[in-house]
Amino acid sequence: MGLTWSAIDFKKSTITVRQTVRRTKTKGVHLSTTLKSDNANRELPLTLAAATALKAHKKRQAEHRLSCGLKYHSELDLVFPQQNGSPQDPANASRDWGNIKRELDLPEKLHFHDLRHTYASTLEEMDVSVKKIQLLMGHASATFTMDTYIHKTETMMDGVKEKLEERNQHKKQR
Repeated sequence: MGLTWSAIDFKKSTITVRQTVRRTKTKGVHLSTTLKSDNANRELPLTLAAATALKAHKKRQAEHRLSCGLKYHSELDLVFPQQNGSPQDPANASRDWGNIKRELDLPEKLHFHDLRHTYASTLEEMDVSVKKIQLLMGHASATFTMDTYIHKTETMMDGVKEKLEERNQHKKQR
């Protein structure tokens, strides 16, 4: 929710995570550059599909900003702000996630944060190294990523036998 347009590099196809949105008793809803760990400040790859969707969103947002005039907080440069350009309350993501689950007929017990677990497990299925997954997730250690976020899936073991057979054949040829 703290993502800014300046943190998206469409030429390099990256997103840089630098800030977040927090709600506290003293400051209310506000932007914060204090993230959970040093590794939380990171650069993420931007897929072509995500870049295309973001560009379309940026165009719609620019039209909306023009219609709001001076009332819009364009100085914040937020990608997903409230209607007036100010930071969204983090609780909005949970509310919106509930609506999305109902629309897509997803299990009610599925939490928004579960998407991070799915992402990490999917990367593991794709044989992305644990170190890379740790860095993408912004975690302090690969052990934490493995133990907390990567879960056994139906296809996780696919191809293991073939890799072992291939290795054995390679050794026999030596």
